[in-house]
Amino acid sequence: MANHPVARIGTFQGPTAKCPDSLTAREMAFVEAMAQGETQNQAATLARVSVRTARRWAHRPEIVAAVRARISEMLATARAVLAAGSARAARSLIAMTDGPGDAVNVAASRAVLEGASKLVALEEIESRLAELEERLARGGRL
Repeated sequence: MANHPVARIGTFQGPTAKCPDSLTAREMAFVEAMAQGETQNQAATLARVSVRTARRWAHRPEIVAAVRARISEMLATARAVLAAGSARAARSLIAMTDGPGDAVNVAASRAVLEGASKLVALEEIESRLAELEERLARGGRL
């Protein structure tokens, strides 16, 4: 299971292109905690820094970019796992049309397919938003 993509969701895999490796280990711990949905206070505790430092870090462009990059990385992994599970869920649903289906399997298969669909839509919205933000940053018009 350790090599399975699901096992890697929520674990930091190292700096990405948008995540500068100039961040310290504590800054990276803060980034990881924020990307996982922790509050600034909780992230400060996990990174072993003061709440005041965490508040200051939360406004630094390189920290914000690193959190966004980490969230995108986690979403991409989740999408890959859901895509792989979608094929299995679809086959399972199709197989159940020929006989009495196990209600738990049907519900689980539907949940996987719905989750995959929503994640794909979310990723598309995120991509469009990033493109708009980039245009605005270059002084372009929407």
